[in-house]
Amino acid sequence: MKIGAKVDYGIQALVEIAVQSEKSKLISAEKISSRHDIPPKFLEGILATLTKAGIISSHRGPDGGYEMSVDPREVSIADVFRILDGPLAAVKGEAPENAKYQGVNKNLTDVWIATRVGLRDILENISIQEVISGKFSPEIKKVLAEKGAWARR
Repeated sequence: MKIGAKVDYGIQALVEIAVQSEKSKLISAEKISSRHDIPPKFLEGILATLTKAGIISSHRGPDGGYEMSVDPREVSIADVFRILDGPLAAVKGEAPENAKYQGVNKNLTDVWIATRVGLRDILENISIQEVISGKFSPEIKKVLAEKGAWARR
C-alpha cells in the first residue's frame, strides 16, 4: 500500500488542528506548513478539501485559522484517506469486487477483497484522537507488536 503525501500531510494537519482545537485555539495554514514542513500551496488544497468535507472549518481574519468541526474521536484514518485519496483499495481504478478473472487467476478477486478488509480493519479503527494520544485499541497494539511489524520486506 502506498500512502501518498496528500494523505500523510492531511493527517499531520488534522492532528495539529485537533490539538489546537482542544485548547480552543485556531491554527493557521502557515503555522501548520512551517511546523511540519508541508509545502504551503499543497497544504492549502488539502485544507480546502477537508473543509469541504466538513471535518474542519476555517475562520478568516488576522486571528483566523482552522479548527475541528467534528470530534477527533469520530474521524478515522480511513475517513481522511477516502476524502483525500479515494477508496482504500482499488484494482485498476475500480472496486475490487468488479475485478473479474478467468482460468488460473479466478481467485485473484478474493485476494483484493481480503486486502480491502485488512485495510479497513486497521484504518477504520484508528481515530485522529488515538494518533494524538497514542492510546490504540488492543487489536492495533497487537498488530504493532507482531514479529516483523516494524521491518520492511
